[in-house]
Amino acid sequence: MPENQKSPKGGYVYIDYVPAQVCVGKITRIVYYAKNPLSERLERVVVKCNRVRQKAERMRYARSIADNINEKLRRGWNPFVDRMSTEGYTLLVDAVEQFVHEKERELRKDSIRSYRSLAKAFTGWLEAQGYAGSYACMFNEVFARKYMESLAADEDIGARTYNSYLRFQRTLFFWMVERRYATENPFQNLKAKRVDEKQRQALPPEVKEQIHAYVERHGMREWDVVMQLCYRCFIRPKEIMMLRVQDVDLKEWVITIPATVAKNHHERVVAIPGVLRDFFAGLEGLPRTYYIFSTGYRPGRVLKDTRDVGKSWAAMRDELGFDKCYSFYSLKDTGITEMLEAGVPAKLVKELADHHSLEMTERYTHRSAAQKVLEYDDVLKL
Repeated sequence: MPENQKSPKGGYVYIDYVPAQVCVGKITRIVYYAKNPLSERLERVVVKCNRVRQKAERMRYARSIADNINEKLRRGWNPFVDRMSTEGYTLLVDAVEQFVHEKERELRKDSIRSYRSLAKAFTGWLEAQGYAGSYACMFNEVFARKYMESLAADEDIGARTYNSYLRFQRTLFFWMVERRYATENPFQNLKAKRVDEKQRQALPPEVKEQIHAYVERHGMREWDVVMQLCYRCFIRPKEIMMLRVQDVDLKEWVITIPATVAKNHHERVVAIPGVLRDFFAGLEGLPRTYYIFSTGYRPGRVLKDTRDVGKSWAAMRDELGFDKCYSFYSLKDTGITEMLEAGVPAKLVKELADHHSLEMTERYTHRSAAQKVLEYDDVLKL
């Protein structure tokens, strides 16, 4: 029931609504006010009653409509709620939790970990701003801009990370619109930040020699195999960590990267290079469900956190003192560049590297060609 209070003069102060009244003029109208849950204010509602031509009949019709509206208002009816789905009056934090729970059945473990982190950041902001008790339907573009502005003000959040947050929020609210928690996506019109092209570079010979010496010095055979799989086979770090013993065929000397593991969600097969065959031969007899690189990069039951690859690379890079433009993915860049320079057809390299398009692979060709031109620099005279 609506909460209406009696005023000192004997009248009523209406909190949730103001009763409908018939207003006569050029147009006969029914006017009343009801609280809009989105703005939490009383808002005017107008119903026109000009379809009945005769004035007396029109007034009787308008009064009956007004009486009907007032009876509904007294019973707690709200026209704004009536226009919207009941799902919209789910708490926003609960809707976010439901979204993550549903995605847990669809996404890989590393992806859902990212979703949980982004969702936690959003609900944490809602709580800090005092919006934890807000309904899903109340979150509009004004709030969306406030949230993204708070991220932009964080010095630890760069352009790429900011855009990741924005992509997540768009995905979240597209899902909410589909589930009728919201009527529109408040993040749809917000612009992503400009991101400069990655400065990642292929590894020069001297850096590769440093890495080889580092592995020998520390006896890190398994870590070396992880790097070789990226350098020689173009397997991504997340894919490497999720490989199991059952994915290796020692008769054909190939590794099958299942569709459930591959970034592009389609199965592919890569050949095991000769330099790695001794390592993979050592997997024979192990449980087929074991991850090839578990704790300590050794075979085991536990799925190793993909972020450990980046940490291991950073520790090695810090000890050797080479530039940060050389990341773990530089191993893949180096292998692709060297294959193209050796004359391997770009179309074949594209398949090995699991690129979406030949254009992506040919970027490496252009880079190699640009360096090759320098060999003819002495023919230019100015």
